[in-house]
Amino acid sequence: MSDPLAPPAASTGPAGGWVARNLPALAYRDFRLLWAGVLFASGGLWVQNVTVGWLVYTLTGSSVLLGLLNGIGVIPWLFVSPVAGAMADRIDRRFLLLGASAVLVTAALIIGALTATGHVEVWHLYVFVLVSGCAWSVDQPVRQAMVGSSVPREVIANAVALNSAGFNLSRIVGPGVAGLMIAFLGAGGNFFVQAAAFAGVGLTVWAMASAPPRRGAAAQSVLSNMKAGFRWVWGNAPARMLMMLALTPFFLGFPFLSLMPIFAEDVLKIGPSGLGLLLAANGVGALSGAMLMAAVGPKRRRGPFLMAMLGCMGVSLVAFSLMDSLPVALLCLVVVGVCQMCYAATNMTRLQLLVPDEYRGRAMSIFMLNNAFFPLGSLTAGIVAGFIGAPSTVTLMGVSCVLLAAGAAYFSRTLRNLE
Repeated sequence: MSDPLAPPAASTGPAGGWVARNLPALAYRDFRLLWAGVLFASGGLWVQNVTVGWLVYTLTGSSVLLGLLNGIGVIPWLFVSPVAGAMADRIDRRFLLLGASAVLVTAALIIGALTATGHVEVWHLYVFVLVSGCAWSVDQPVRQAMVGSSVPREVIANAVALNSAGFNLSRIVGPGVAGLMIAFLGAGGNFFVQAAAFAGVGLTVWAMASAPPRRGAAAQSVLSNMKAGFRWVWGNAPARMLMMLALTPFFLGFPFLSLMPIFAEDVLKIGPSGLGLLLAANGVGALSGAMLMAAVGPKRRRGPFLMAMLGCMGVSLVAFSLMDSLPVALLCLVVVGVCQMCYAATNMTRLQLLVPDEYRGRAMSIFMLNNAFFPLGSLTAGIVAGFIGAPSTVTLMGVSCVLLAAGAAYFSRTLRNLE
């Protein structure tokens, strides 16, 4: 019996021409569809984040209630994502992405209707964030697993970098566009636009070729699959090291972004417009790093390169924390963004190359725990900044990244020899 989700006969092989030579991942039809879905998904996510935050603060005027949004968003990544990763290794991954898209579209339409009719309450927004968080914690690990299986092994690095570039392109323009949309369409209109973006995600998934279920995983229970995934990651020394290096900086260093409002208001004294410049500078750096990795990413010696990028990011953070000149501070943030993305893309590439496809979903669900580590790191950074100030906190973050890079490089022969 044919798969009811399978699109009409479609080639997934490489196309010729400039794209195949310079952006080889885009020469594969399934990856092109997956990448288009990233643009839709990340655009919708930025609209959601900006609109929900604006509504909560408008309705309550409470920064505490605004901060609770991050806490609620952590919950699904801790409990739903591991199950989603196991399911991604049991069934056609498109089913999971389509289900997540359907939940996101429905939730956005409901909250949009409540907002547009003036019936929205704060608890509605918290429920919306929790429900959509569950959908995102399914979408992200499954989507990352599909990146590794949608292209041949030799172009996985290019695919990972392009995937990151798609997200960071939306990161640069998304918040500003979402803010303008609130002014012109209203918050309710923003949610309807978000629903349309998530519907676009579903269409790209529908058009992808079917992938057969992985029968080995399906022969066991989901709980057994999850245990097997954790055992594989823990028992494989390179995978274990890559996971630790993937998650730790999301707690120690990457949450520096949460302190940018303090730098804009109290340190550099540039106000809200200057805050946009700081965030955009880091986004431009991240996008540049992603495109750099797509074009000339390292083919060998990825372990030393990984540590070099983490160390450079730490040094750039320390430099930024000491600056009182806006142009130099912006330059530092661009460098931080470049190093940050080169580090993350290299780590993900090596992990994708290392993990067998039958464990890919479960491995990616562990990797995606960084979505929980980041808010926890932001909370910790905020508490520490309350005692020693934002500049000293960012200095501490930068030094932590440098020490992590140096320590891992010195003590881990696995990392030093990682190709």
